[in-house]
Order: sequence, then C-alpha cells, then structure tokens
Amino acid sequence: MTPKPLKVIIAGGSIAGLSLALMLERNGIDFVVLEAYPTIAPQAGASIGVLPNGLRILDQLGCCNEVVDMAEYPVEKVLFRDSAGQTFWSLDDFGREMVDCHGYPVVFLDRRMLIQILYDKIEDKSKVLTSEKVATVKNTASHVTVTTQAGNSYTGDIVVGADGIHSTVRKQMWQEAQQTDPTCIDPSEEKALPATYACVFGISKGVPGIEKGTLSSVFNEHTSYLIPSGPGDRTYWFLVRNLGKTMYGSDIPRFTKREEEALVKEHWDDYVTPTVRFSDIYEHKISSVYTSLPEYVYKKWYFQRIMTIGDASHKFEPITGQGGNNAIETAASLTNHLISALNANASQPLSTEEISSVFGKVQQQRHDRVWDLVKASHARQRFECMETPTLKFVAKYVFPLIPKQAIRDQWIQTYCPAVSLNMLPQPNRPRKIPYHDELLRAPVSRGPLQFMVYVAYISLAWLAFQLLFVAMEGNGTRDLIRDVVIRPMMTEKEVPLRQDYTGFQGIDRIMQVLVAMFFSTVTSPSPQQIVQILYFLTAVLPLITIFTVEGFRLKNKWTLLALYVPITVSLLTAEN
Repeated sequence: MTPKPLKVIIAGGSIAGLSLALMLERNGIDFVVLEAYPTIAPQAGASIGVLPNGLRILDQLGCCNEVVDMAEYPVEKVLFRDSAGQTFWSLDDFGREMVDCHGYPVVFLDRRMLIQILYDKIEDKSKVLTSEKVATVKNTASHVTVTTQAGNSYTGDIVVGADGIHSTVRKQMWQEAQQTDPTCIDPSEEKALPATYACVFGISKGVPGIEKGTLSSVFNEHTSYLIPSGPGDRTYWFLVRNLGKTMYGSDIPRFTKREEEALVKEHWDDYVTPTVRFSDIYEHKISSVYTSLPEYVYKKWYFQRIMTIGDASHKFEPITGQGGNNAIETAASLTNHLISALNANASQPLSTEEISSVFGKVQQQRHDRVWDLVKASHARQRFECMETPTLKFVAKYVFPLIPKQAIRDQWIQTYCPAVSLNMLPQPNRPRKIPYHDELLRAPVSRGPLQFMVYVAYISLAWLAFQLLFVAMEGNGTRDLIRDVVIRPMMTEKEVPLRQDYTGFQGIDRIMQVLVAMFFSTVTSPSPQQIVQILYFLTAVLPLITIFTVEGFRLKNKWTLLALYVPITVSLLTAEN
C-alpha cells in the first residue's frame, strides 16, 4: 500500500487509541501511540461489553473472531430482577435475536483482553510506546509537537487524544485555543462535566450461581446492579449508587478503598439472584475499583491540528455498554474522513484548514448520535435506580407488560445508525436488518414535508367527505338512508334492518348506515351495480389486508391498529 503523507500521534493506548492505530495502519498512514502506563494492557479491574455496532468495525479489522472466542460465552439471556433477585422480565432469546437481526452477538470480556487483541493485530509494534505520558502539545502552522513527561518529543501532522475522561490532550487543546482563538472553546466546559452516580465495579472468579451467557440488571431504590457473566469462571459486576446530587468538575468526588469497603458493607446482603447475594460476588473478587461516573459530550472536540476521541470527547454511563463501542465508532469516522481528504489531496500534506475541516466533519457526524446515547444511558440508569415514585411504579407494574418487540426496536435504533470503515470490505455476516450505511439511501427525517403530506391527505379526505354528502343531499339519498335507519326497515323489499352488530351503539349506528347504503347494490341483479361493487371491493380489500396484518404485529399491540382485528373478527363472526 502506498504510504500516505500524514503522521498521526495518538495519545493513549486505550481501546479508542489502538483501534485508531490499527485503522491507520490498514490504510498506510504513519502513526505513533504514546501510552502512559508501563504496559499496554494493565489489569485495571475493568470489563467491557462489545456490542454489534463495535463488533462490526472490529470484524473489518480482522478482530471479531478473536474477541468472540476470548469472551467464550456470548450473552444469550437478558434478565431484569427486583430487589429480591427475582426475574420480572426477560429476553430468553436475546443472543439469537442479536445475531439474526444484526449479524453479531453481545459479548463481555476484560478490557485488557480487548486491548491485547488490538495490540496483537498491529504489525509494527515499534510504533506503540509505553511509559510516555503526554505533558504538552504545541500547534504550529505545519505540524504539531507532543512532549512527554519522560522528556521525549514527537512531531506529526495531527495529534489525537484517546487518553480518557481526564484527558491531558484536551487540557492542552484548551490552552492552545485560549492563546490563539479564545472564542473557539467554551471556558465553562472545564467545570461543566457532571456526575450523578458512582460505581464500584470489578471482576470475580468462581462465583457459584451465576449462569453463563446471562446479563442481569437488578433494580433497587437509588442503587442498581449490572451482572454480566464473563469468560471462564469470571463474573463482571457493577454496583451503581446515586451520589445524592449532581456534582460538577472538580467537585466530583474520588474515593478511597476504605470508602469502597464501607459501601460494600452497606450492600453486603443485597440479592442479585434468588440464591446469590452481593457478598458472594465480592468475596470472590480479583479486582475492584470505586469511582464516580461522569457523563458528558463536549461541545468542541478539536482545535487546529488537535482532536479528542473516545471518553475524552464523549463519556457514557456504563449501563448500556456504549462507551467503548462508540469510541471505536468515532475512530472509524475519523479514519473515513482522513482517507477522503488524503485521496482528494493526492500527495500534498494536509493544511491546518483542511485538517480542521476533517475534524469538523467527524464531530458533525458523531455528535448528535453520542449525545442521544449518553442521554439514553442516563435515563436507563435513573430508571433502574427507581429514582422517583413514578419510575418505581413504572418499573414494577408497567415495564413487565411492555412487549418484547418494543425493546428490540429500541436496540435496532441503537445499533443500525452506527458508522463503519467505508474503505474496508464488510465480512459476510447474514442479518435481517441492514445498518444505515449499507442502504442505498440512508433513512432521513421528512421534517416539514411529512407535515405537509399529512395536511394534504386530511384535506383530500375532508373534500371527499364534503362532496359525498353534498351529492347525497342533492339526490335524496341521505333522506332515504335516514328513513331506513329510523324505521328500521329496508323500504324496497321490506327487510328489517339489523340494529346490533358489535354492542357499541356508535359503531352499530355506523354499520346500519353502511348497510342501508350498500343494500340495493349488493341485492340488485343489475350488471352495472355488480360491476360497481366489484370495483369497490378491489379498492377496499387491500386496505383490509394491510390493517389486519399490521394489527397482528407485536409492535402495534397497544395501538389503534390492533383494535381493527377484534372488531373485524367480531363483525365477520356475528350471528345473522
């Protein structure tokens, strides 16, 4: 592959950083990864859920099979449990549905395992450097220079901060912007980072009673648990609690081991299944961390030749597992736009303006999606913590009644808009539902056009209604129908008009009018009227078919469409 005239400095050997490095290497773009830790994949006590939107990109990079094999047990069942550990709602066919619909399962594994897989796939490992924590970042007109705490300097065309929520690159970017263009970065963002929840999370081994291939969410008041099974005899776990109020910036607390032990003791006897308490999990832990859970999407991800991705740009609650997967998505978006700019610019280096344009396109593509997902994660966390009496009522009495198809539809909306690498082939993974970038035309909102269409249809219906009744009034048909309904007797043949069809007076009156209108047509031997009724049936039968089919769909169970089916059946089966 012909080398591209670009060098990328990546700060952070994270999932975002190594994913980006692998993407760049596959496209012949030079890079260097600067990792602060002495090793690439340290055991930080963290797990990660890899979802279809992330696995699809990893599949393009040749990592999917390794990730699924390493995880061992894809999620087959999703269980929602109450404070006693009892299951009140479940998706027993979750694993099959994910693969059938999206082509990929949901898997959980150690974060370091995924990082190791990404690192192993990088061919030139001399470009991945450890013990190189970024200290300063300096922009110039033609390049950017990064200096590390070890005293080493690295020069490239762009620097990408994949160094987490407390990103040094982001802080340096803000400083650069303040000196060059103070209006570019909102100074209030430094204190805008919010955190409403804190979490003790960890990895345990050999916990009895945790079924393999399961993901359990345990609802409690102001706390919740997330318990996915892992590879081998591993169990991953998250105990989330409300901080009591939303805290911002430097006021967000950091916790000690003593504070972790105090929180664990408080919840020692909590049930996570009917037979497993939290104490059973914690006693088998091999690692744990107690931390606050900031959640935010920054307004500006880039300045000149500097950009942030992953948690440095968009930080999620862990409950939906979208943090790492969207870090991979943003890395893919950045790669797509870099390749597009390089292809358009042939052999010339990209200018600062062109690089800023690339970064702007990435943020434009990704910003709204990650904000929607961050807000969805927060909403789900509030729901599972039953933060208000209303949420508690919904969780206990309404949520168990929700059709499972409705939840699946929500997942479809989560996965299908995901980006992928547009320069690498998609491996053949059969699926029922295409991703948006696989469609010939991506779904778009109709906006004002949809409103205009509704207005047009309503106007035409009103016009048809008016013309029909004007005609009926003019030729005396309306008076004849009124007489028939009042008597009630079909005048021509002295046949009594049936008065009871459904038991609902309003519907029965409509049925009487319709029978009176069509009686002459369906009983007349006239060929003209027979042709007329056949024409009418050809027009109305497709509508009846559509209403019937749609009425049986699970997603329409609680809509007016569903009412059409029992009404139709009652009319067809009613006694003559």
